[in-house]
Amino acid sequence: MASRSRRRGFAFGWLLVACGAVSCGFPMVASAAEAVEANAAVPAPPRPGTPEDWIGYPLPVLSGKALHGANLRTSEYAGEVVLLAFWASWCGRCELQLLQVQELHTTYRGAGLAVVGVNLDDSPAEASEFATGAGVGFPVMHDITKRISRRFALLDLPTLVLVDRGGTVRQVYGRLDRKGRKALVEDIRQLLDE
Repeated sequence: MASRSRRRGFAFGWLLVACGAVSCGFPMVASAAEAVEANAAVPAPPRPGTPEDWIGYPLPVLSGKALHGANLRTSEYAGEVVLLAFWASWCGRCELQLLQVQELHTTYRGAGLAVVGVNLDDSPAEASEFATGAGVGFPVMHDITKRISRRFALLDLPTLVLVDRGGTVRQVYGRLDRKGRKALVEDIRQLLDE
């Protein structure tokens, strides 16, 4: 059951949506069940303490300078299943996980999976060199200010955040063992089929 503060936050979010919808001339949904089904705006977790606190909430629009190319925004991937991969070159476990994530990117990008890396290195050159060495072929956002990792209350690396086509965070994964990788693949397939 949802906590009192979560229910209050949810109710407040609905109040804001209702006021905005009415003022813009949009009709309200007939019932709360229909609104939840429509994945209407739900506020972010009040004070996330871990990345898992984001599960069930909309992914905020994340933006930053890409390691290669122009700026990058997660809103560019609206309507796709998104896998955020948080990593750094100084993280000993990240290289293997990046190889696994690259494999998922190669296998499922044609079906609607968008993989976006979020790098926490202080040096873009080190991050770029590491990404090239790991064969990373997906876009990577450089979180040099750590603004994105703080927003997600990131505690450990590597961390993966899986987002459905509607923009809702559905699952968070740490370091993947064989069982975890199998669960991730099953979750991706399920979201791609939704």
